[in-house]
Amino acid sequence: MNLQKTINTQKYMNYKKWIIGLCILNILPALSQEYNIENIHIDGYIGNRINTCIEHRVKSQNTDHLIEPFKHRNEDHLWQSEFFGKWLLGAIASYQYTKDKELYNLITNSVEKLMNTQTSDGYIGNYKREAQLTNWDIWGRKYTSLSLLSYYRLTGDKKALNAVERLFEGLCVGHAPKKCKICGKWFLTTNARHTKYCGGYAPGDKLHRTCRQIGNLKGREQRELADDHPIIQIYEKRLNTINRYVKRGTLDADLAEVMKKLAKDKELRAKSDVAYAKGAYEKEMEQAALLAEAKIHI
Repeated sequence: MNLQKTINTQKYMNYKKWIIGLCILNILPALSQEYNIENIHIDGYIGNRINTCIEHRVKSQNTDHLIEPFKHRNEDHLWQSEFFGKWLLGAIASYQYTKDKELYNLITNSVEKLMNTQTSDGYIGNYKREAQLTNWDIWGRKYTSLSLLSYYRLTGDKKALNAVERLFEGLCVGHAPKKCKICGKWFLTTNARHTKYCGGYAPGDKLHRTCRQIGNLKGREQRELADDHPIIQIYEKRLNTINRYVKRGTLDADLAEVMKKLAKDKELRAKSDVAYAKGAYEKEMEQAALLAEAKIHI
């Protein structure tokens, strides 16, 4: 059976008659097959409306206007970065349906301009650096990626595939998927620190605070404090030194346990006392200082 069918919707505007007509035309068995857009042609009222949409909406789009925000990257909460990707997906499907050379040229020229906005770290979007991965930024990246992959399948242009690869490579650096402990939604961390809360608005909060703002108010035990935080690094370094001296036999085991207890108390104090953390904490955690204090307690 020839898979290329012309559907005249004016003959079957009544739903039941349309189904009967499809059965008569023996099309129904083929509906389970995958059709390429190139093999479909629609006549009648719907076909005319599709042609009008392609000619006067898709082809008339000012793509420079859609690409302009990608050049400036000064957004922090809106979603303009989705527009070009959605247009490109529709434009590619329209070209596959019509084989319109003028539309093809518009597509290729527009994609070149978009790829020229890609930054050295692979980013294609309109958000400023400190706001990236918040609000609608990842949403825009999704449509950029999907549309460039569709363009690659259409043209075989490896520059588009490379642009998507660079976009995702840049996205992976310092980022990891996390589930927010307040709203329960998944988000990507924006650096290598172990963030517990997302930057989205906390559900039900009348002050419209973010989950991160709410999380930071929940007490010391729920505060975001990564393993690489300077307070923890100082503590871990001192703990390692104490253990090393004990292993070498240059530090008494009982004295070492007292030093460890003192070091832990100081770490906990530093986490809750900013003035102490910025002031005496590091000096009191020095090996000689801890040893002298421990001897007083023995």
